[in-house]
Amino acid sequence: MSTQTFWILLLLGGLGTFAWRASFLGPAHGEVSPLVRRVLRLVPASALAALVAPSVLTTAADGAAWIRPVAAVAAILVARWSRSILATIVAGMVVLWVALGLT
Repeated sequence: MSTQTFWILLLLGGLGTFAWRASFLGPAHGEVSPLVRRVLRLVPASALAALVAPSVLTTAADGAAWIRPVAAVAAILVARWSRSILATIVAGMVVLWVALGLT
């Protein structure tokens, strides 16, 4: 692939992505309904869950299958108590590292 073809494809891909995303906002004329706003507020949490769930639910290669679910439960409890993303991540990682250190 030539350099020119690469840049043309990159530009077309970027324009296509922009057009696809803008098409959802076009009909609203800048106004987003309360239902869409409420759903969009949940997107970061669902994206994080989609990234974390596979590593929590798969069995570790070292055979300690209980470690990741325990760290996930600790993170969930901290999330419910503190409502802080940073505290949730720190608590989950600390529990994971401590449990890994114990095995």
